[in-house]
Amino acid sequence: MNNKIKQQHRTKKGKEKSRRTVIILLVVLLLLLGGGGYLYSRVHIIVNNPGDLFDEAALPTATATAKEASQTPDESTPIPEEGTEETSEKTGIINILLLGVDRTPEGGTSSGSMPHADAVMVIAVNFDDNTVDLVSLPRDSFVNMPSVKGFYKLNGIFNVGGGYDDPDAAFSLMCEAAEWMLGGISVDYYYSVDFEAVMELVDAIGGVDYDMDMSYSNSDGRTYKEGMQHLDGQGVLDYLRARRNATTDANDRGRVNRQKKMMIAIFKQLKEANLLSTIPQVISSIKDGLYTNTTMEQTLALANYARKIDPNTIGTYSLYGDYKSGPIAWNWTFVDPDNRIAVIQEVWGVTVSPLECTSYEFMTWLRDYGFSALKYLSTAESVGDYAAQLGTLTTEQSDAYAVYSDAYSALQQAYDQAAHSLTTEDSQLVAEAQATLRTDTQLLAKAISYGETMRWNVDSPWCADTGINEVYVDFR
Repeated sequence: MNNKIKQQHRTKKGKEKSRRTVIILLVVLLLLLGGGGYLYSRVHIIVNNPGDLFDEAALPTATATAKEASQTPDESTPIPEEGTEETSEKTGIINILLLGVDRTPEGGTSSGSMPHADAVMVIAVNFDDNTVDLVSLPRDSFVNMPSVKGFYKLNGIFNVGGGYDDPDAAFSLMCEAAEWMLGGISVDYYYSVDFEAVMELVDAIGGVDYDMDMSYSNSDGRTYKEGMQHLDGQGVLDYLRARRNATTDANDRGRVNRQKKMMIAIFKQLKEANLLSTIPQVISSIKDGLYTNTTMEQTLALANYARKIDPNTIGTYSLYGDYKSGPIAWNWTFVDPDNRIAVIQEVWGVTVSPLECTSYEFMTWLRDYGFSALKYLSTAESVGDYAAQLGTLTTEQSDAYAVYSDAYSALQQAYDQAAHSLTTEDSQLVAEAQATLRTDTQLLAKAISYGETMRWNVDSPWCADTGINEVYVDFR
């Protein structure tokens, strides 16, 4: 047997051994889960039909026509030209939200007074086409979700949901925020890691060989040189967090791109070393800082499915946008509307509507008109709720409540109209509706003997005013 044949023989044996290892692990785990006649069917599904273990992503009905974008995504997303047929809706996709929370091993945070979800990425796994796409959602994206009272950065939605005090609710709300940014495409699953979990995961697989694209030093004085090197968990974490200290692309967009490259590099190393089957074991070994709503069976199915994926074919995209200081303080990302529509078309095959009331111009309008209107509505609502709890009202009280209700609805309608038009004329109508609501609310308060102080001015800072933001989040 010549050397070439021997090598082919060894390669074939290696692949067979690796496949046997995966199946043996499946058998052992499933025996622990229940065994019996159930065993064969579950192994068959995990190995051959992993998509059956997940709920396929729900896709919205196409409601918008995409414009040809002036810019393409990071990795050259194709954009349909006017007059051409749009991408067909894709099937067999599940969406997994991957989060990196900036909680340190000591329980602190890298910025601000509370941990945020500072790395946000949707992994779209297409079981029908055997493809995987990574779509980054900028952490500083200006979020104006209908289901959340207030205006937040995307990374702060984790805190609105309860943060680590209520992780299930926090991660569920982050999934909802991702769905909102994707125009209604459901994101049903998540994995979240903090700093310590990242280091433990990387160390558990023996580190990673990585061709560093830059030299840099982190805030603790650790220095890294450009070129190929072996990184342990701390080294990977430092690289993933490099931003201002980076020598190239020293911004959030550059950091997001580096995070995707590192993920692909780790996946490539796991695949080449036949270590994908160890992922469930590695995950189960992490004692703290790793959260997921997937079952061990689902994680095992994903690990086995990943064997089919060529790392070089993984698509990488970003819902990038202008990153600049906002008129209401802090730096924000205003998602590029054309790029967003093009990315969603390419990955999911659907055309979605633009995000409403998320522009820099809208934020300016909030500062000048919107916050005041929302404060008036919130204060008036408290009086209305008090009246509703009284039960039977006198004729005088009922009349006052009816006038108040009309004024409340009028300001709501004026706000909605002006928020979309952003015109001076509509904004003046908002101011007039505010004055009317204040007068009518005070009359109702007198009629029902409302004893609480009514506050009409927006607190400073605006984000600490519960009339604007229901939950306070320390933005950074």
